[in-house]
Amino acid sequence: MTNEEFVFHQTELERKRTARGAYNKKRQGGRHVRLPSDNMTKKEMQAMNGEIQTYKLSEPMTWQEFRAMPDDIRRQYILGLRERYDASTGMFCQMFEVSKPTFWKELQRLGIKATNVMPTKDSLAKWDGFLHQTEPQEEVPEETPDEPVKQEPQETQQETPKETQELPKFEPHITIVQNDIDRLCAVLKLLNGTGAKVTIEVTL
Repeated sequence: MTNEEFVFHQTELERKRTARGAYNKKRQGGRHVRLPSDNMTKKEMQAMNGEIQTYKLSEPMTWQEFRAMPDDIRRQYILGLRERYDASTGMFCQMFEVSKPTFWKELQRLGIKATNVMPTKDSLAKWDGFLHQTEPQEEVPEETPDEPVKQEPQETQQETPKETQELPKFEPHITIVQNDIDRLCAVLKLLNGTGAKVTIEVTL
């Protein structure tokens, strides 16, 4: 037996041994994966749920309510009020009714930098509306009723008929002999400026 044949037979034996072991292996639960919660009743599963907490980040709160929230919600609440109302440290202390060192210590614990922002008059008005849950109303100018525009009667201009001057009618073709030269001059004077077209035939 050559080395190649020996390696081939050994490989076949290992493959048969692996296939037989996989076929006879006992698997608990078959193809379905079961979890510990599958055998629990509905009451036991509901007992595992925690209490639902609702946080209103758009309303003012006391120091006790603020301390009862998780750290990530506290950080979101402070940063949100800073961005919306430009709230300073003194404004937060006024709402929470705590001293500045107490609030600064809380900011340091939450990893928030303390800022010395000077609030503007507009920011203070918005903050006061936030504390009392009233939005500052903008002054709306009173609308004055528009006065009716008096329309003056338009004078109707009557077109006066233009005086038309009747021109003498002449035949388009006139034959003038030598003795009628004076007549020709008179006809040309009458037709001057009328735009009429006349063909004159002169026989000398």
